[in-house]
Amino acid sequence: DIWVKPAQVGFSTERIAKRLKDTLTSPGTNTVLIAYEDFITERLLTKVTFFYNHLAQLNIPGFPEIRHDSTYEKTFRFYVAGRLYSTSSIYIASARSYVAGRAETIHHLLFDEFAFYPPKALEDIVSPAVDRLPQDGTGTVDIYSTPRGEENDFHGMYQLAREGKSTYVAHFYPWFAHKEYTIPIGDYRIERFIPE
Repeated sequence: DIWVKPAQVGFSTERIAKRLKDTLTSPGTNTVLIAYEDFITERLLTKVTFFYNHLAQLNIPGFPEIRHDSTYEKTFRFYVAGRLYSTSSIYIASARSYVAGRAETIHHLLFDEFAFYPPKALEDIVSPAVDRLPQDGTGTVDIYSTPRGEENDFHGMYQLAREGKSTYVAHFYPWFAHKEYTIPIGDYRIERFIPE
């Protein structure tokens, strides 16, 4: 799927939470999130940590324990009857590294704020990472970004998807679809500014 998303309504947070859930409930899952810069990768991983810690406090039977906890990767171990059964991981990389998603099978792939990736990101980052998805079609790709004009790979990919000329499904969620960003007709705040 490819989304034009509104800013500051938690869209990236929702996508991360959804794919973390998939990672924590399906042993052997590898999830890769690629953000447009290093600072943002750290902030996004902080969200992963927050969600994991919250869920761990619920004492869910069979909930995986965190094994590896670094600035860019978290690995989770699944145990059955006290024995290690499997592991899953979530890895966050910067698009500026140009090496994300090249090492192993990726089950869930997220491209956050893709319109802000460096030039040639489609061929140098996206295509190699998508090639790591399972051949049986069970993997997912989430590409999303706030708009950034027409001179970037995201715009071209979204346009093709919108026209039905791509394997991606286009979604558009405008800012005005959220009540906190709108003022209804007749609202007292509007009437104050209408000249008599």
